[in-house]
Amino acid sequence: MLLPPRHYDMRTGRRYDFREIYRTLIAAAHRSQQKAGESRIFLSRRQLKRRLRRLSNGAAVERRMARRGFTVVHSQHMSLVDQINAAAGADLIAGVDGSALHLSVFMRPGARMLVLQTKRRRTIHFMNALMEIETISVPAHGASVPKRIDLNELDRALDDLGCPEPGPIGRILNRIDR
Repeated sequence: MLLPPRHYDMRTGRRYDFREIYRTLIAAAHRSQQKAGESRIFLSRRQLKRRLRRLSNGAAVERRMARRGFTVVHSQHMSLVDQINAAAGADLIAGVDGSALHLSVFMRPGARMLVLQTKRRRTIHFMNALMEIETISVPAHGASVPKRIDLNELDRALDDLGCPEPGPIGRILNRIDR
């Protein structure tokens, strides 16, 4: 079995540029399957079997994101090529912190990410900074699991990101979701 070399050496620094590797994967995915991407994607965790990092108000968050123009996707039901294409075509990806958000490495520089943060984990922020992806977080609240996203904080973050306001019926439904 052949293993690739370590990507970072404490004495000499990095051995290769991961950004180029990911950009090569993006190009290969695009060549194999041409598909128009969605501009805004919400990566949902609601259909996962394990309850890790689920939100107590996850359904309300999903509905809120859909009303603000996001396409709600469940990446665990998508092929790797479809996941890469979706991330590469997105201007904005949002989701609960976790492995699905690592798709940001396939986003184009200048794209943005909204992290619904259930833990004080900063890895995604560091990785996105390297990939030139602007990252904004909305912290989840609660002492126990599952935690809850404050929908007012979520709305403020979506406003800051320039997401369209929901229509009159969407505003009424948002009040019901509170």
